Amino acid sequence: MLLPNVSTSIILLELRNRVFDQIEDPEPQYDACLSEMSGKRLLELGAVLQEIRLAPTTPEPEEV
Repeated sequence: MLLPNVSTSIILLELRNRVFDQIEDPEPQYDACLSEMSGKRLLELGAVLQEIRLAPTTPEPEEV
């Protein structure tokens, strides 16, 4: 599946949400890829994803 019209920020935000669902939720949504990762690796991935500055998904309002 190609995602040419989806910004990288949106993709990273969704990945961040899924990783933290795996880390924090006692009953996370099943994810075949993330469920095979060790807890240590999930925490490392979560830390890296938190460090990435995401572009705003909506335009900032212009000053008048």
